[in-house]
Amino acid sequence: MGKYGYISHITFKKGSTLMDMRAMGDDFKVCLCRNKTKKEVMDFIRENEIKDLEELREKGNVGNKCGACSEDLEQLLVMAYE
Repeated sequence: MGKYGYISHITFKKGSTLMDMRAMGDDFKVCLCRNKTKKEVMDFIRENEIKDLEELREKGNVGNKCGACSEDLEQLLVMAYE
């Protein structure tokens, strides 16, 4: 893979930490395949009391195509109940 790795739709230098979803604005595209923003996903998690990634994928139709946004979605699941 070269100097850079790819996670979701961001590029990061190998060895760096993944981005913190708290720092991203509400209009940040979390899932490019399903065109879902951070706000849309957070609202869905809270409104439907989603507790895990599998349930979010099934009921929310997000993160279930290529799966590259899985780590971002996991962060949102934690943030939704803080």
